Amino acid sequence: MKVKLDIPCPNPTCTDRTSKTWHHASCGGAIWMDDEGFLECEKKDARYFIKHWSFACSKHPGNYYQPNATDLSYALGLAVMASGSNRDTMKWLVNLSAKIMSDWERM
Repeated sequence: MKVKLDIPCPNPTCTDRTSKTWHHASCGGAIWMDDEGFLECEKKDARYFIKHWSFACSKHPGNYYQPNATDLSYALGLAVMASGSNRDTMKWLVNLSAKIMSDWERM
């Protein structure tokens, strides 16, 4: 399963905690996440494990931050809470978070 990456900014110093759909800076293509923790641009041949991506939002444009596992787990946790009563989405995000944490060091 793939979904558009729709999480808050994973930079822990960022004050914007609203979820947003992320786009690839070089081409504007939407970023998709699979259930293995890989991110992929819909326009470019760019597919890497999430820890190899950097993020910059409107609160810190051009200031890219490469999150650690804790930062990403926090952002995914906020996405889980935002999913409300959608149990399938919540379950998928919880499983994805566990997968990312278990694969972090070996990827």
